[in-house]
Amino acid sequence: MSQQWLGETEGWRLPLDPPVHIMRAFSALPVNHPVDGNPRVHRGVDLRAAVATPVYAVMPGSVVFVRGDWQLGGARAGNVVVLEHAGGLVTKYMHLWRVDVSLNA
Repeated sequence: MSQQWLGETEGWRLPLDPPVHIMRAFSALPVNHPVDGNPRVHRGVDLRAAVATPVYAVMPGSVVFVRGDWQLGGARAGNVVVLEHAGGLVTKYMHLWRVDVSLNA
C-alpha cells in the first residue's frame, strides 16, 4: 500500500490504477457468497488485480490495523491493512500480496 491519493480538491482516488476490474460490488441486500454460496450482505467492493499490483489508500488516513494471514469468519483474508480517515470513515484492504506500511503511519 502507498499513501497516495487523487487530487487536492477531491481527496479521493481509486485503490488501484486503471483499468479497475470490479469482481463484486457493495450490496445492502443479501447476495450469494462466491465461495460458500450462502446469502449475506456484502459491505465492500472486491477488485481484481495481478499479483504485486500496488494498492493505494483511497484518501489520507492513519493505519490502525496491520496483519498477515488474517482469518475473518473462517475465511482467509490474507495480508490486511485497515485505515481510519477523517469523519470516522474506515477502509479495509484485504488479500494483499505484501504490506509496506506500519501502524499509525
